Amino acid sequence: MAPAKETPDRACTQERLEGVLGLPQRSVEAAPKHLIIVDGAIMQPIPEHPKRDYIFCLSTAFGDAYLFQAPCQVELENWVNSIHSACAAAFARHRGKTGTLHLLQEEIFRLEKNIETVSI
Repeated sequence: MAPAKETPDRACTQERLEGVLGLPQRSVEAAPKHLIIVDGAIMQPIPEHPKRDYIFCLSTAFGDAYLFQAPCQVELENWVNSIHSACAAAFARHRGKTGTLHLLQEEIFRLEKNIETVSI
């Protein structure tokens, strides 16, 4: 599969995302105009959006939800994977190896309990 053609808008957007997430930037750019705190956020594609294709949603721990549109399916998957990876890396740095495993087990237990409560 050939790589997607990089347009100036897409490159600019990707560089801003890389800067916000603390990933290495490809070029020097001005500071981001907006900042979304992704600590504890949930990121997921929205394939059933009624009017647009390649939509994904970022729901923050503060209850805010942001919808974004990617230019294609591959780019959508790249955005979702990049944000998931950045969040996981930040999480692991804060907790250490043992703490991360314990915290993930607690979180899984909490989520399963919430699912049981909601389904009753």
